[in-house]
Parts: sequence; structure tokens; C-alpha cells
Amino acid sequence: MKHDIKFTGIIVLAGLLSSCTDFLEKKSDKQLAVPYTLQDFQALMDDGSYIGTKSAMEGEMSTDDYYLSENDLGQMVDSDRGIYNWSDYVAHDDRSFTGWLHAYREIYYCNLVISGIADLGEREKNSSMGRDILGQALMHRAAAMLNIAEIWTVGYSPEQLDAPYGLPLRRNTNFNEKSVRSTIGETYAMIEEDLLKAKELLPLQVISKYRPSRSGAYGFIARFYLFVNDYDKAKIYADSAIHLHSGGLLDYATLDKEARYTMPIPENNPEVIFYRSLASSPVLDQSRAKMAKDLLDLYQSNDSRRELFFLENPDGSERFRAGYRGSSAMFSGIALDEMYLIKMEGLIREGKEEEALGMLKEYLPTKYGVDFGEIQMKGDLLDFVLTERRRQLTMRGIRWSDIKRLNREGHGISLQRKEGATTDVLPSNDFRFALPVPQQVLDLTGIQPNPR
Repeated sequence: MKHDIKFTGIIVLAGLLSSCTDFLEKKSDKQLAVPYTLQDFQALMDDGSYIGTKSAMEGEMSTDDYYLSENDLGQMVDSDRGIYNWSDYVAHDDRSFTGWLHAYREIYYCNLVISGIADLGEREKNSSMGRDILGQALMHRAAAMLNIAEIWTVGYSPEQLDAPYGLPLRRNTNFNEKSVRSTIGETYAMIEEDLLKAKELLPLQVISKYRPSRSGAYGFIARFYLFVNDYDKAKIYADSAIHLHSGGLLDYATLDKEARYTMPIPENNPEVIFYRSLASSPVLDQSRAKMAKDLLDLYQSNDSRRELFFLENPDGSERFRAGYRGSSAMFSGIALDEMYLIKMEGLIREGKEEEALGMLKEYLPTKYGVDFGEIQMKGDLLDFVLTERRRQLTMRGIRWSDIKRLNREGHGISLQRKEGATTDVLPSNDFRFALPVPQQVLDLTGIQPNPR
């Protein structure tokens, strides 16, 4: 949606990163208006230019699900090459803090709404509309923070809770407030707090999947607990999301493999609970990112996703074709397939394999497009479900977090990239699983860089 309201906060975006007194002294030529009504706040939450559509893509850029040709990599700016190759340092250029900037801009807008609602009278504040909008702002803030916490910190670990390498936490719109890194524990505690508050405020039904609902909040809470290795809570909240959502599993056998984009748009996809998407990236562009052979080899020959998700390039490589955004762009929101996978994983870890198998019998035929008896399920059931996560959730901004959480359990997943005669390796639990904080941020704020 587009709205004509202009907010003073956006011109001080750089203040999200540091104290910007000089910037404040500049006068804008534009007519500016400060939001102060519930209608204003809802308009801001509905503005896809800033909310929900530009989640940081740097985690997906760092995964092993794709590769670039030497020629394409050579055309990338230095910072994109640095992220792709897991460099200790990311060069200072015009793309080097895109994801960080988008996230803190979204957080700023959410804080503008949260503080604005706090200033309203009790009647408006506690109205169904007021509670709903506050829940939306809390959920979007938490989603943005979880996204970048998984990229620019080592992630949640009981042994690392007091480590001073969390995110700078922004709970207000005071851009003069100095940026200071929190601890890992404080970062994840704020995300959890926002999500748990949001679920109490959001309605059961919403007019659009682009707005958060209670089932969407349950879904994000399930994802959060999965990322922090709390599988019992992840399972419980995934189950709640499944039961609250009015849609069902999408049967891939009904989809047209000859269509340009094989997946329906979010509003027509019964699995989509809440829409968010990754920002675009030259590295991940459909014309450049070629799918890794080890990923493609995970799909059985009778798996319909092999054709629905991927398309062959003229050189014989394959590209990502379509996801739950209904195009080649990358969906990162909450959908029923992910909730099934989280619940099944939690059941297996709890020792309830028969119940998990019952869910698999319901779920797998809708993805393979064949009867359950035609699907080969070899080896350990947990390994099968973890592999199914990689098959189903490819290019959704999930893989990077899955690698980190599984490596904390000793899975020993290391990554490799080949560039000519050189092979870059990212060993399991390497410090580089927390990307370098953008150099502009370090220069402006003086916060600590991530350890190397």
C-alpha cells in the first residue's frame, strides 16, 4: 500500500546507528507530518516500502544452497564478494550494510508506532484497533531483530548469554541515544518478550496475510524457539499456529509446472499464514545464483518440487524458480509447511516418532505429488525431517540459522565454496558464522566488531 503521510523519523535514519546531532540541524524541504492517530499508525504498519518486505538477505547469501560463476562473482561489489566468501572483513561500499539498514529502519518505524500508541488516551490505546496495531509493531520489530540477530551474532547459546556481542537494542525513537551492543542473552530476551506480548494483542482473523495475526505470532514464536534449540516450546507453538490457521496444506500435484511462476501468490496460497520477504540482492538474483548440486541431489526423481522450485539454465545449471511469494523473489514469512516441519522435529526429539510419522504421511504426499508409499524414507527419522527442511524451505532465509543451531548440537556442518583453484572453507562453529558488522556502523558508533 502507498500512503502520503511523511514521517520525520525517516530523515534521521542514520541516527539509528549513532548520535546524529548535525543531521538533526538540517531542515527538510518537504512537508512533514507526525503520525498521531490509530489510522496513521495502521497506515505506517501497512507501508510495504519499509515494513516486512526487506528482511536482511545476508544470511541467505552466506549459505551453501547456491553458487556463483567466477564471471558473476567478479562483477559483484567488494562487500557482496566478502559476504559470499565468508571474509573476516566486509569492504565499505554502497551495499555493505543494506540488510542492517533495512532492519533498523523497520525497527525505528515500529518504535514510532509503539511510542505513539503509548501516548494515546486509555480508551484508544485499549481499543481492539489499538491493541491490534501495537501487536503488529511488536511482531514486526521482533521479526526484524530475529533476522539480523541470526546473521550478525553467533546466535543463542547458554554458554554465550553474557557475551557482549549482541545487537544494539532500540526500544524508542531517540536517535541521539548512543548505540551500544547488548549481550547475546539480552538480544534474544527482547525478541522473545516482543513476540510473547504480540501474541496476546493480535486478532485471530485479519483482513490480509500481509498483516500479522495470532497464528502468525505463534508461528514466529515457534521459529524463535527452534533457533534457540528449545524444541518442546517450538513444537507447542507450531501446533498452535497449525490449529489457528484457517488454511490447509497446498497440494503441489495441482500446480502447473509449465507456468512462469509455479507457486500461487500469498493471498491464494492456503499455506501462507503471514507474509514477509527478503530484500532483493544482486548475488541471489535468479540470473546469477545457481543451485548447488548437493541441494538438488536431495530431491528424489518423483519429487514434484524438482520441477516446481527449479528451472534449467542454458548452461545446464539450475536456478531457483518460485517460492511462496508467487515469484522468484524470496518469501521469509510464516507458512504451514514450516510449522509442520517444526512440530514433527519436536515430536521426534521428544520420542514420539509414531505421531511424527502420522504427520509425515499427511504432509509428504502434498509436496512430492505422489502417494506416500512411493516416497523413499531411508535412515533416521530425525535426519529425514531435517533434510526435508532443507528441501522445502530453500531460499527462505532459514538455512543459515538451521546450520548454526544444529552445529551447536554437534552436527559438524562445514561449508565450502570453490573459486577457480581456491576452495574457501567455513568450519563448523567458526566465528564467521556471525557476519562482520558493517564497517560504516563500526565507524559511526564505535561499537565492538565481532570477534575473529
